[in-house]
Amino acid sequence: MVVFTDVDYLREKAGALSAGLISRLEEFVEEFPSGQASSALVATVKIFISQVDLQIRSTGELRLLRLYCYLLDELAEVLEWLDHAHIAHTPRACVHVLNEMASTLFSDSKILVTPTVESNYIISNEVSRFENLTNALPESSANLILERLPAYLYRVRFPRVEKENILNHALFGHEIGHPIADEFFEKHEEGSQYQERLKSAVKEIENEPEIADDLANCADSTERAQLVNEISDKLSQIHKRALVELVSDGVAVFVFGPSAIFSALDFFIRDQLDEIPSEDEYYPPTRYRWRHMLNVLASEGHVDALRSLGFTPGQSALRDSLESALSYLESSTARSTDRDVLNSDPYTRISYAWLEITLPEALTYARSRVSSLLYSRDLIPQEVPALLERLQASVPPCEIGTWPNVRPVNWRSALVASWILALYQSLDKSLSPDLRKRAVQTTYSLATKGIEYIFLQKDYGTFAAETK
Repeated sequence: MVVFTDVDYLREKAGALSAGLISRLEEFVEEFPSGQASSALVATVKIFISQVDLQIRSTGELRLLRLYCYLLDELAEVLEWLDHAHIAHTPRACVHVLNEMASTLFSDSKILVTPTVESNYIISNEVSRFENLTNALPESSANLILERLPAYLYRVRFPRVEKENILNHALFGHEIGHPIADEFFEKHEEGSQYQERLKSAVKEIENEPEIADDLANCADSTERAQLVNEISDKLSQIHKRALVELVSDGVAVFVFGPSAIFSALDFFIRDQLDEIPSEDEYYPPTRYRWRHMLNVLASEGHVDALRSLGFTPGQSALRDSLESALSYLESSTARSTDRDVLNSDPYTRISYAWLEITLPEALTYARSRVSSLLYSRDLIPQEVPALLERLQASVPPCEIGTWPNVRPVNWRSALVASWILALYQSLDKSLSPDLRKRAVQTTYSLATKGIEYIFLQKDYGTFAAETK
């Protein structure tokens, strides 16, 4: 006689979910750009599912079966990660660039690059997610999964709407900067210097009339201590968010050079430039960020290198549009309206005064941390002019010279040259809007092909050396 029991039925349901997830994972074939963590991720999740299956078959507890169904639902989110990480939706060039940065800066790291519908670039280390999920399994099963995980599994997302715009993907430099900024902050926060500066900031804000009144009206010392803690937390949150974002912006400039600020100009110009940092996120004002990036760019010598570029007579319009973009950034950041907004609130005024003491130390740390990936200003005059000529001839910017005397270039130079041309094309009033759009999209495509070819040459060179 067949009898319905919730345990038996749920065990079958959990098994069906497990089988369905395995089937969906097996639909993914080797269609991902090289450097993606896709194959390793699929293999790890399959092992995870096999261990869940063992527990499903052996348990008679309804509570545990429900837990395993929840666990399978959580693992199923990996399908969404992989759905758009393949070649059709994620350009190889993005993966090559990020893989080089991650493998150089973080030992035992893997990346998965995928688009998102959000208008944002996002990075997250997913290792802790998997580690937390293994807590639902016996230690022996958990260890089988944990030993397969890298130290870092970075899922990097970019706006799907910007898929074709390889130039804006210089903002990946900002995302790779986040783990480095977090490294600095974690060490800095443990030191006495941080605590002293926080105490000084709290003491300063306690003298603000409105806050002093709130403190004076506390019923007792316990209530006062609670309010002081809230004040301290808010100051530290504003300070940390600004520090992490600005250090990440600095890393983008160190690694990508001028492309970083052109991307920031393109990406953030749609926003208000002087918004006060809002609660929870506390992002710095856009004008503040542009000013900071421009200062880092100038200190690295890139602004002078751009302005002294040797343009040919036929490239005068490119020179003028580049100068116009730089002048716009300089005139915009010369205004202090963002500082006025920050100074209008005691929390942001005091937090940013504290920030400007800490930021130079953090930038020094970040620059040292990415020293092996610094983009040298010397490469701009050496490579960019010839790459511009190739782009104007509708040739990918992957090498310079004339066959057979050609030599490879740095992929950052390909981006800089493409940005200079795209800035001009975006503003060329002699073309109709449709023709301007087409010209810029052609530059995006050439830049993408150029970067892919640069990495292909590297891979071939490595292969040839290893097989001698």
